[in-house]
Amino acid sequence: MRRKLFDFREGLSDIYYIWRTEFLSIFKDRGVIILFFLVPLLYPLLYAYLYNEEVVYESKMVIVDQDNSDLSRAYIRMIDASAGVQVVGVTTNVNEARQSLWNKEAYAIVRIPKGFRKDIYQGKQTRVTFFSDLSSVLYYKNFMLTLNQAALDLGRAYRLNHDIDKTGQPALIQVQPVVNEDVSFFNPAGGYASFLLPVILILIIQQTMVMGVSMLAATKRERSLHRELIPLISDRHYRGPMRIVFGKSVAYIMVYAVVCVWVLLAVPAIFDLPRMAHLGELALFILPFLLACVFFSLFVSCFIFNREDSMLLIAFTSVIFVFLSGVTWPETAMPEIWRWVSFLIPSTPGARGMVALNTMGGGLEVVSNYHTILWMQAGGYLLFSSLGYAYLLRKQEKKLKDLDREI
Repeated sequence: MRRKLFDFREGLSDIYYIWRTEFLSIFKDRGVIILFFLVPLLYPLLYAYLYNEEVVYESKMVIVDQDNSDLSRAYIRMIDASAGVQVVGVTTNVNEARQSLWNKEAYAIVRIPKGFRKDIYQGKQTRVTFFSDLSSVLYYKNFMLTLNQAALDLGRAYRLNHDIDKTGQPALIQVQPVVNEDVSFFNPAGGYASFLLPVILILIIQQTMVMGVSMLAATKRERSLHRELIPLISDRHYRGPMRIVFGKSVAYIMVYAVVCVWVLLAVPAIFDLPRMAHLGELALFILPFLLACVFFSLFVSCFIFNREDSMLLIAFTSVIFVFLSGVTWPETAMPEIWRWVSFLIPSTPGARGMVALNTMGGGLEVVSNYHTILWMQAGGYLLFSSLGYAYLLRKQEKKLKDLDREI
């Protein structure tokens, strides 16, 4: 009994020692300080500021009016009156409009053909040609929505002015038998910030942690004589994989508990992003996400040997993880194998759960599947990281025995 009590106290002492060593090493490494503190502080502000306008207004367009009629001018006024498009020029020369596109003075060209008014008055369908710079999808969306709405409005106005029924009443029912009312749930402005930033904020937490933990591990390897991650030869406190994992984890959780408060609570409040989750439910959801990220980072760090490798890892995976989140690209459109891969990454259930909680106002029961997956990931990566450190310990112990034989 005394032996077990001694081992327990010894284990706690080792965990405390490893935690203290790891916590201090965070503040001794400039690169890690930048990743753990500066990036989570500034990146959310940068992204939120960039997308703070929510939607793109006044997308610039040039119109080639080859008809030059009262009806074509009315059509142009309808386009220019919309919030999404600004007509920056009207010309009769296609080459002149094309030059505006090349000079980035405009991002789209609309050509109204000669005979536009004549065709409409004769009851024929006319054709308007639309050219767009597809380097920005948001511009293209504005152009298409505006042109379609302007065409519908012009058609209604024409029929109301020319189609009179037998009772002399305007043919409103024939022109628009059904009035559509557009109601946007959870994102009333249809904005980009409210849609994308919950995913970005979750990814910032995960990716900076993975990069920082990997950088710390790589630094230990680079400074070690035998490129070892665990200093078992010089430090006897590192005698068990669970002690190492728990000691390191506590250090990272202490740092990222503060980071999560800033990224997930302060930044949305500053930029007035959707904040519909109850604080208690949000904390209960973030806890397994934070644990999963920590153990995932420790597992990944077992395979990182150089500081530069962590930078390459993040550069390669960040965009992929955004798509795998299932928010920017629908899960149903993913190949089956990528759906399975996505649930190996903490940011996938983390991002989907945050959207359901904070943007859509659901409770924990709504995100119970994602909550369960995060706990499973936390348990799974705890096991994998412990196995990884157990393997490294065995290698170190073998080196110790070899040294003893040599002595």
